[in-house]
Amino acid sequence: SEFHVTLIHRASASQHPQLWQQLSDLHTSLTRKANSDPSRKNSAAANDDASAPPPSPDPDLGTVKVLLERLIWDERLMCIVVRLLSSRAADGSAADFASVNEVPHVTVGTANATVKPKESNDLLNKWLAHGSGADTGLRELPVRGHVELEGRVKGVLQRR
Repeated sequence: SEFHVTLIHRASASQHPQLWQQLSDLHTSLTRKANSDPSRKNSAAANDDASAPPPSPDPDLGTVKVLLERLIWDERLMCIVVRLLSSRAADGSAADFASVNEVPHVTVGTANATVKPKESNDLLNKWLAHGSGADTGLRELPVRGHVELEGRVKGVLQRR
């Protein structure tokens, strides 16, 4: 599994129907385009390469610059608070990819399999409300330097 910043999860689609529809439509459009691209089909056929991968069912929707800001953790979870900066759609045009989570983040890991990564949202809401320190059980460290990564925006519509 790759590290990721969730923009929207199926469970929150009903609270953000316009964003869900916008991203779903973009995903559908790019998937159709990738599947109808004759150059992709012809290159595999021309090489007689049965092992050539088929077009991706999860095409890149675009790119976004991700600034790593703070590492937040407790005894169960660890995550990195991020800021989503400039983004581009797959066609190169400007885009506004944003997360519906109150605090955009990457879940780094969990203490064990009983801790679900989505609990990072609860941890970060607690951090926003109460901060870090011995009384909260939360710890934090700033990410030193200006660590900016380029991420791929992908729609993952089902668990594999």
